[in-house]
Amino acid sequence: MTAERLRGNRRRRPPRTRVLRRLLPALLLVLVGVAGGLVASRLVPALFGARVSAVEEWLRGERFRLRHVDWLGLRTLEGPALVDTLGIPADTALIDLDVDAVLARLAKHPRVASAAGLRIPPDRLLLSVEERVPIAVVGTGSEGVDAAGVRFPLAPGEADGLPLLSGDASRALPLVRAARERGVALASVSAGPPGDVRFRPADVDVVVRVGADADRALQDWERVATSGLVRGYGAGEVDLRFANGAVLRSFRSKHENEGGETNEQE
Repeated sequence: MTAERLRGNRRRRPPRTRVLRRLLPALLLVLVGVAGGLVASRLVPALFGARVSAVEEWLRGERFRLRHVDWLGLRTLEGPALVDTLGIPADTALIDLDVDAVLARLAKHPRVASAAGLRIPPDRLLLSVEERVPIAVVGTGSEGVDAAGVRFPLAPGEADGLPLLSGDASRALPLVRAARERGVALASVSAGPPGDVRFRPADVDVVVRVGADADRALQDWERVATSGLVRGYGAGEVDLRFANGAVLRSFRSKHENEGGETNEQE
């Protein structure tokens, strides 16, 4: 048999042999990994279990117990009173303090819009609170409502300067929000039937009727208010439900004003 034929025979090895040779390194790696995992599962707890327990015991010592609760973002609420409502056991180890549970209880407070918390070793809990900000007064004046329409008790003196809200708050609040953004001071806002929202400005004794577009109506009101027509005409009502125009109505006697109504256009 020639050398050439021998080389040809070596090239024509059975396919199964070639597959086994390719898979052998991968099989060895799997076996090594399984063996290493078994060894680690037995040795690591034995070597480090006692140390972990000792560290946990140390972290539950006196040095790492909750001593201080610090607050960020409080406006009207008082930190010590809030701590009493959170139900944190006295002398709690910081490692055992469930911050998520604390935040869940804090979120139930009617004046809290959102909250976040952080443990700061060795003995502090930092809580950040965003309080609800009232934009109007509802009911008898002891409750406020924020921009999202949530009602909550007001602090003493907090109702000063806020408009009194009546009727359907969901339809009145867009006007209140738009007025705050434009710097228009309101005395009251009422929402009656759909499409009829009324407000009283803080500086003029007149009723202003607006439609669905609160921002456009306030722009029209600012133009009418600076024109001097409201006081000059003695208007008791300004109707801004019409695009690019305002209807002024006077409720004086006919002897004082025969017309009773005027239409002011741009």
